[in-house]
Amino acid sequence: MTRRWMRDYNGMFGGQSNRDDRIIQRALQDADANGDKILVADDREYDVNWRHEIPSGITIIAEGAIFNIKPQDGAGFSMTNKQDITWRGGCFRYKESVIRNWWTCFWPEDSTDITIEDVLFDIDVTNVVQLGISGYIDRRQSTIHTILAKNCQRLDIRRCRSIGGQFILGNTGHAKDIRVTDCQFENNHGYAISVAASNQGIHQRKISNVRIDGNRFFGSGGRGVIFVGTDGDNDELELCENVSIDHNTISGSWALPQSFAITFRFGKTGSGCFIDNNFIDPDPTAPPEYGILIKPSLTGNDFAGLRVSQNLIGHCSVAGARVVGGRIRNLRIANNHFEQNNGLQLVRGTVTDAIIESNHFDSRPNAAAIFLHAYPSGDGQAYTKVCVRENYVRNAKYATRYDVSSGATMDCSYPRNFADNCQDVLHVVGSPTFYDPALG
Repeated sequence: MTRRWMRDYNGMFGGQSNRDDRIIQRALQDADANGDKILVADDREYDVNWRHEIPSGITIIAEGAIFNIKPQDGAGFSMTNKQDITWRGGCFRYKESVIRNWWTCFWPEDSTDITIEDVLFDIDVTNVVQLGISGYIDRRQSTIHTILAKNCQRLDIRRCRSIGGQFILGNTGHAKDIRVTDCQFENNHGYAISVAASNQGIHQRKISNVRIDGNRFFGSGGRGVIFVGTDGDNDELELCENVSIDHNTISGSWALPQSFAITFRFGKTGSGCFIDNNFIDPDPTAPPEYGILIKPSLTGNDFAGLRVSQNLIGHCSVAGARVVGGRIRNLRIANNHFEQNNGLQLVRGTVTDAIIESNHFDSRPNAAAIFLHAYPSGDGQAYTKVCVRENYVRNAKYATRYDVSSGATMDCSYPRNFADNCQDVLHVVGSPTFYDPALG
């Protein structure tokens, strides 16, 4: 395995403009031409004004190096139609007072087997003005992307720390085998992690095998924290399957009320989404609207195998978890702890074979801890074989509420819950049909 040192180029390009860019470019070109497998950066600061293309088959070791990415559009490091690249270590900083449109550190596109690990993104732009926009940067809609990936496969991001910025993974086309593990996010812009198929003219987009596991999020947030799915209504996301959002810790405050800690928006078809073991404990003075939001991106969909289990969901301005619309089969919501929010809401759509069991609700006195509302919509209007059992509900107005609007149907079990200090154990609007789960 051959190794190349970037320090060997420090004596070149004296007196020329963009000297650091010329050193980086030359080192990458020589490493590619000679088939070197490892390129080692110096323990010093580099000013990056150009976009540099990283060749395939190389590991860049940047531990101790600092890269000051300038605000020119396109500056940073790209990997276009590349394979087998690892970037390890280093710090990326933003030091300017104005951002001109886009700002990004890494640009993987149409590439496979990309690993980014142990990198610090120090992008605190609280007092930075974005050119052409009145006032300081809005964390909800910012174009500050620490990583912007398009149509990638086998992208692995681990043990990174991002102060500001956001990871946008799967911006267009397909996103397959995406992993973000053991990272830390502070004061993110937009969504801290977004695996989204956006509407940019590419049809039959697919998201599959996504794992977001063991990450920590805190500080002041933007639009939300974790987003998987399609980022617009009536989009063309064809398939969404095998998504795992597991063992993440989410705290802090949000920039606007209409924000969500975890959002999953599925497309036309899909199977297998597991949201498990997350700790969602927002600042009660600026909480998100929902802790977990699950909804389709368009009507005429079909999703099978959705599980929400063993999560702790704290302060939310509306509900701890909301499943709204869509055609969902095999839904299981179990062993979650809801506190200081309006509990769980299932509204609209068609739900078949659902179990809501063994959850703990320490709810608000004006809310229904478990609220099911069958309502005619483009996704259908029937709840079939919905079993509600063995939940513990405390301090709610209604432990359970079944609401069946005209034109809709609800086939559900009589809720066998434990209620403490609730006005009613069950409140019914409309005419649901009760069935005995023991009889199938």
